[in-house]
Amino acid sequence: MGDETVHDVLDGAHRATAVNMLMEEGAGDGTLMANVFHGIGDRELFQERALAINSVASLKLPRIGIWCTNAWQQSPWANRGLKLHQVFELAAQSRPRLTQTGLNKDEGVALITWGRETASDIQEKPGMLAQIFRTVDYAAPDLVRNARTPDPGTDARSVITPYRLEAVVGSFRDLEFYAAQRGVMRVITEGGLRARETQALVQAAARVLRPGMQEDEVYNMVRGLNLGMIRAPRRARVPRTETSPANAHNAGLQAELAQTRNTLAQSQQRVESLQAEVGRLERGIEAQVAAAEARFTLGLARERGQRTAAENSVTRLAAQIAEFEKLLAAVITRQGDAGKDTKTQSTNGHTSKESPTNGTIKPPWWHDDIFRGERRVLDALFKEGIGVDATSQQLGLPVGRVGDFISAALIKQSRLMRRTA
Repeated sequence: MGDETVHDVLDGAHRATAVNMLMEEGAGDGTLMANVFHGIGDRELFQERALAINSVASLKLPRIGIWCTNAWQQSPWANRGLKLHQVFELAAQSRPRLTQTGLNKDEGVALITWGRETASDIQEKPGMLAQIFRTVDYAAPDLVRNARTPDPGTDARSVITPYRLEAVVGSFRDLEFYAAQRGVMRVITEGGLRARETQALVQAAARVLRPGMQEDEVYNMVRGLNLGMIRAPRRARVPRTETSPANAHNAGLQAELAQTRNTLAQSQQRVESLQAEVGRLERGIEAQVAAAEARFTLGLARERGQRTAAENSVTRLAAQIAEFEKLLAAVITRQGDAGKDTKTQSTNGHTSKESPTNGTIKPPWWHDDIFRGERRVLDALFKEGIGVDATSQQLGLPVGRVGDFISAALIKQSRLMRRTA
């Protein structure tokens, strides 16, 4: 890079430490075997880094933790309040929600792309990296560097294993608890605690430790806890006794019988659980059917009520029509008598004048312009005489709507009669 020479150490840093220790003891000449790549591009560098990370299984966690953390610190988002496990969780999603990042759309897309490319560079899935960094993000860096995954069959009593690191960091998170993490881990590794013992110790320590305590203070306090109360009970050794073939066969049968009984009990529990679920579903279906029947009955009653109201309106209107027609006939009769008197008086005065013709058939009263909206309903009911249901079907109107038209006609006719009177 310009006049500056950049060296990237991919692997072997722990070997340099080992060589220095040997030289201090007077062993070795300080020579290291190494592969040196000159002038390679970033992509080739990433590929070599992936090979280095995956070359030794026991060092996988610290290598991933250190390299990804360094890469994150050099990214544009290092100081934006995000943690690496959050980035990899979003990168693992097929449709990540960018609003969770607190960034704008372009920055959020770039961040998720960075997370996916970083995972690809070290040949890991983003989901796996998210799981690792839920611990690494909150752990003291030196504990991450010294963490090891023990090989099968090796003595791991004094090793900072991924499980121990996760158990400690789960109860003591962030910078203010780094000293607590170190002190508790010292007690665990020195005592060679097993998984259950580690969990019990961490829970007990979480009840007494406070933020800001020094490592030695934490170590002495946790070491002073009553580990006799914490340690998980070990299985008592049962002395082996010689048994005859017959006894061994009977013991085998007894074991098979016990296993069969256990399986039968589990099956019975499963059957009871399924029966309870079927009962719950049946009750739900019955409730839905009852609700549907209630809605249907309510709707039917409402429709019948509307039809009855419409029929009552027709009856009232018919009665009012009859009264109106009687009144109209009386008015016409009075007008006819007045006309006869006028004709008689005109004849005696030698004046000849024809009276109006009274034989013309007048249209129904609801053919007046003020009944224009209700005319087709009233025609069907009183001219055609087809009834409420037939009128509803013929005109495509609900029964209740037919009643509305009738009520409107009654109101208008009442007003008209008051004006005529």
